[in-house]
Parts: sequence; structure tokens; C-alpha cells
Amino acid sequence: MASAIQRAVTLGILFGLISVAPVHAQSDAEKIRLIENEAAGWSRNMDRLMASYADDVIYEDPGIGLLLNGKEQVRGFAQPYFDAFPDLKAVIVSTVISGNRAASEWRFSGTQVGDLPGMPAANKRMDVRGASIYRFEGGKIKHKVDYLDWATVMRQLSPTPAKP
Repeated sequence: MASAIQRAVTLGILFGLISVAPVHAQSDAEKIRLIENEAAGWSRNMDRLMASYADDVIYEDPGIGLLLNGKEQVRGFAQPYFDAFPDLKAVIVSTVISGNRAASEWRFSGTQVGDLPGMPAANKRMDVRGASIYRFEGGKIKHKVDYLDWATVMRQLSPTPAKP
């Protein structure tokens, strides 16, 4: 005789209240594609960038004390860079995946022809290497932390000092 729990589970499965189908786990290849799509988004494609993130993404850059919550804050951070660097490009160099986490090394480059907050247009090129740590959830990037050498960026974009 079946127990009440077994009958409830059987009825739940029959009526679709309980699913026994495995939840689709995102493969490593899918995570790598997501990271590459996000980098392509940083290459001045806002729609592609936003499609990479969970709605409630957390985006950090400890080097500048940045902590963003949600896609709209990330959009607000990215747009001035898109405007200031018409040739902005992000390229993934390497990626390592471990479960729902990943790390990547990348290059970020472009020519600053527009102003950024506190940084007038330099008409100079930057080319900087960096690394990111990712956590995935629901097929999207849920948490990202960027690490890059902002001193190098500032040095590359600073006006050339006048000669004495």
C-alpha cells in the first residue's frame, strides 16, 4: 500500500505540479560564449552588454570603488565610455570555468575623443589588460568583479606634460 506521500508525489507528477525533468545546467561552453558576448557588448554594443547580465546583476570595480546594482546602473556606467571612445574594444584573452564561477583575462582599448566625468577628452589611446571574476545564475552573469590597472589608464590618457 502506497503511503500518502508517495500518492501525493505521484499525483503531483501526473498533474505537472512536480517536475522530475532535470534543470538545464549551463555548460562551460555556454558560459564562455556568455563572457565573450559580454566583452563584445563592451565593444560599444549596449543591447548585447545588457543581454549578458541578470536583471539584478552586481557589478564591481574595487580599483575605483565602484559597486553597481542592476542593469540600469551598469548601463549608466557604460554609456559615457561608449560616448567617449568611439573605437572601444574589449577582447577576451583567456577564460577558466569552475562550476558557476569563472575568471577571464582581457584587453580593453580605445581612443578617448569625448569627455568623461572629471577627465576631459585626451584624444589619446588606451590599451590596458585586466581580469574579471564572474558568477552565473539563470544563464546570465549575476555578479562580476573587474580588476584593472587604472594608473596605467590614467597615464596613457593624461595630457603630455609641457617641456620646460
